[in-house]
Amino acid sequence: MATEGPPLRGAREPVGRRGFLLCLPALAAASRLLAQTAPPIRVRTINHLALLSSDPEDALDFYQGLFGMPIQARHGPTALLRVGTGPQFLAIGPAGGEPPRISHFCVGVENFDADDLVSRLEDHGFTRATDSSDSLSGGPMKVRVQMRGPEWGGSPDGTPHVYLGDPDGIVVQLQHPSYCGGASVLGNLCNAPEPADHLGLISLSGLGPPAMSVSDATRSRTFYHSLLGLDVRAHQTASQTRGIDDVRLNVENLSVDRAREALTRFGVKPRDVGVSAAGVSFADPDGLVIQLQDARQGQPVD
Repeated sequence: MATEGPPLRGAREPVGRRGFLLCLPALAAASRLLAQTAPPIRVRTINHLALLSSDPEDALDFYQGLFGMPIQARHGPTALLRVGTGPQFLAIGPAGGEPPRISHFCVGVENFDADDLVSRLEDHGFTRATDSSDSLSGGPMKVRVQMRGPEWGGSPDGTPHVYLGDPDGIVVQLQHPSYCGGASVLGNLCNAPEPADHLGLISLSGLGPPAMSVSDATRSRTFYHSLLGLDVRAHQTASQTRGIDDVRLNVENLSVDRAREALTRFGVKPRDVGVSAAGVSFADPDGLVIQLQDARQGQPVD
């Protein structure tokens, strides 16, 4: 079974053909929205996505060769590749014999306190995971706290990671907005990054919002909006399995033609599906879908 993240301390159903793309609302609109609805947990940033690879070293070479991403931190066998100037990152770890996948995404939340977050989640229908399930969260509508110790680059007393499972069991990690995968209670103390061996052909500026396939789009939209204050940017055709569909990476002033040329020079074939004036998509060595988009596409919208 796959392992993802530090060691713990302390029948897939058919789905509909609808998925959606999450986004943070524009700050001005968010202020008005939050004043009206007061979600119990307020999201400020998309912090990172975690990829599980059949060959992490090969995946690391791929992402560093294409994007020149330095290693921001390491959690055992998992490398955290800095996106832009950080603290955003892509985590690449071993799939452990399971199919490669995007295992979860993380958001930065204001006033991060693990115990308080768990209490708020329990007040909104979550229960604490008590089993040793391989799922980070413990399953749908479950919450689990893992403590990452110094052996995995965490605080001597442990850096808390909070994982929740949405109604479909898609895992969302909650951390402080400054979380970089490093030490301290907030996980925001990272050493100077390990530079990549190559400058890379495409420069990234940040992470875009995740696109997900869900069993009930209306239920998921209500869940993310009411709990985390996240909006839905657009509906799209969903895959057959529940989960995160692709990795969206922002590029300042993206030129689709130049991006496609760079991918071709790197030996990667741009995908026909998903290519538009706004972006370009392709598959990584594990077949995971990556989409490049103009940074303005990844910004909050009114």
